[in-house]
Amino acid sequence: MALSGRDDVAVTVWARRSAAVEQAKAILPGCRVTGSLADALRHSDLAVLCTSPQSIEAAGPDLAHLLPPDAIVTDAGSVKQRIVTALESSLGGRFVGAHPMAGSEQSGLGAARPDLFSGAACIVTRTPQTHAAALASVQDFWRGIGCVVHTLSPEAHDQAIAKVSHLPHAVAAALVKAIASPDPEITTLAGSGYRDTTRVAAGSPLLWTEILLDNREAVIGSINDLQVVLEELKTSLATGDRRSVEEFLTAPCPNIHEVVPGKKHPQSPSCPPAWHGDQRARRQEHLAPGDHPFGHLQWPLQDHQFSRRRGLPQHGPHHVPTRRENRDAGAGNRDRRGLPRKVFRTVERS
Repeated sequence: MALSGRDDVAVTVWARRSAAVEQAKAILPGCRVTGSLADALRHSDLAVLCTSPQSIEAAGPDLAHLLPPDAIVTDAGSVKQRIVTALESSLGGRFVGAHPMAGSEQSGLGAARPDLFSGAACIVTRTPQTHAAALASVQDFWRGIGCVVHTLSPEAHDQAIAKVSHLPHAVAAALVKAIASPDPEITTLAGSGYRDTTRVAAGSPLLWTEILLDNREAVIGSINDLQVVLEELKTSLATGDRRSVEEFLTAPCPNIHEVVPGKKHPQSPSCPPAWHGDQRARRQEHLAPGDHPFGHLQWPLQDHQFSRRRGLPQHGPHHVPTRRENRDAGAGNRDRRGLPRKVFRTVERS
C-alpha cells in the first residue's frame, strides 16, 4: 500500500478473480493490476509470499519456473520448518524464510494499514543452505519497511512462535468455548477484559487450522506448559494460599510492559512503572545505528509480494518518518533508498 505511491517503485498487483482485480484498482490506484501471474513475475527479483502456510509450501515449482533464475524469495508464513524445507527443495539457498509479527484477526485488502509493520518484530530464518547475499537482502527488505529483524533457525522460530503467537490464539479460542458454550448470553455481561483477551479468536478458522496443525508438536508442548501453570494456580486457589496466588498474578507484570510498549497497565508495588513515551522514540531504540526505515508497507495474509531490486539500500541518518512525512513523501519528493523496482502483489489466496 505505501509503495504504490512512490515514484521509485513500480507495483504490479495480480489477482485471480475479476472482482478482486477491480477491488485492487480501487484501493491501490497507483498500482498496475494484472490477471497474468507470469506477466507479474517475469521481471521480479525478490518474491515475498504471504498466503497460508500450505499455499506457500506448494508454490516452489511455479516460482522456480516463472521467476528469473537469480530472483530471491522470502515469505511471511507463521510456520517455518515445513515451508523452508519445501521451498529450499525447489529454490535452494535463494529462499529465506521470514515471519513479520504484525498481523491481526482481520484479513484482506480492507484491513490494510500503511504503518502496520512499523516497529514490529520480524523473524528471518537461516539454514546451512542459505545464501549470504540472499539473507542480507531479505533482512534489509524487512528493516526497510519498519520491522525489527531477528535471525533464527526455522526450528527455533517454530518453538518460540508456538509460545508467543500460536498458543495465545488457541487459548483465546478455548476461552470463548469454555465461557460461551454453556450459555452464549453470558457474553453480554462481559467488559473490555473479555474482549481484549478473546479478540484474536476471531481470526480465520481455515488459516489457523493450517497453522496449528503444521506446528502441532511445538504447540502441544506449549499447551502442556500452560496446563502445568494452571494446575499450580488451581492448587493455590483450592488451598486458599493467598501468597501463591499473588505471586502468580505478579510475576508477569514486567514482561507485559516490555511486550506492549506505551500501553498503561495498573501498577502493583512489585511491578516497575510502564513505559508511556512516544512510540516512535521506542522504535528507534530497537534499530541499530545505520538502519533507516524508508517507509511502511502493509499487506494482508492472503497476499504475495514480488519485487525487483536494483541494489541494496543506501542507509541515511537514523530517522523514523512521521505520518505527515510519509504523506508528503507520497507526493513525489521522497529520496531513493534502493527499494525494489518491481513489486508484485496478489489480493487473494492462490
